[in-house]
Amino acid sequence: MKLTVVTPTGNRPEAFALCEKYMARQTLKPFQWIILDDGDVPTKCTMGQDYIYCPEYRGPTSLVKKLSHLVGNKLAKHDALVFFEDDDAYAP
Repeated sequence: MKLTVVTPTGNRPEAFALCEKYMARQTLKPFQWIILDDGDVPTKCTMGQDYIYCPEYRGPTSLVKKLSHLVGNKLAKHDALVFFEDDDAYAP
């Protein structure tokens, strides 16, 4: 099984840096990692992710718009889709 990971983000550089740190520790790496960013300042990705800057999707329905973009443009390439949030509390 191949894995596509999606991280919706925006204006959370410290949280996103931790997200990358924790992703780097995973024993099963994704075959594709998509970042959907609606922040004021583009997020800096350091792991070769597929990066989509979509500030036009800000607002109360931001996540719905970003996911519609993901699905509508068939950006996910693999069998399984996993959402890896950058603002969740991660256990060690």
